[in-house]
Amino acid sequence: MYSIVERPIKDANRMSEKLIKVNIANRLYPIKINEADEAQVHEAAKMINSRVKTYFEQFNVKDKQDVLAMYALELATDNINLRQQPAIAGDPQIEQVVVSLENLLSDIQL
Repeated sequence: MYSIVERPIKDANRMSEKLIKVNIANRLYPIKINEADEAQVHEAAKMINSRVKTYFEQFNVKDKQDVLAMYALELATDNINLRQQPAIAGDPQIEQVVVSLENLLSDIQL
């Protein structure tokens, strides 16, 4: 099951950092994170554990290392595909410039 053990870091220079232990595939991993990233880390751990469970159910895999490697490959492939998409997707400033340019071009065309 998914669990995270938390405790604040006492270093005054790192007031926004926390040390947490994340359970992934029934192993605890201690990591330092910024407090602002904590929700994302929780969500990522849940996503990993869910996908690991799915791989175990779909494929006859005995070794967790194999399942984690398969998921790492899936995530890396998704990351490559996302980087190859146009930069305008989801960037409001770029989308606003594109709309302005399209409006200017439509005014020029007769």
